[in-house]
Amino acid sequence: MNDPRRIDDLLASTSGIASIRHLTAAGISAHHVRAAIADGRAERVRQGWIAGPTAPAEAVRAVRVGGWLTCLSALRMHGVWCADDDRLHVRVD
Repeated sequence: MNDPRRIDDLLASTSGIASIRHLTAAGISAHHVRAAIADGRAERVRQGWIAGPTAPAEAVRAVRVGGWLTCLSALRMHGVWCADDDRLHVRVD
């Protein structure tokens, strides 16, 4: 059950970013999270969060500032045409 390759699958299912809490709930050990970071399959983007190499850069930036990608930034990530706006649209608590 604690197959280290499951991290890759879980990251793929969450657009490349996942909380450590989510991974732990899915049965991924802290050891396997550290191993994925050490071998370059993931990077720590913020305390409690990791991203895989295919995670969209804008989403990683949003998590780094403690938020979630929203509005035009999220729409663009999903391939929706949007007006030119280079700002990062993020929701933070």
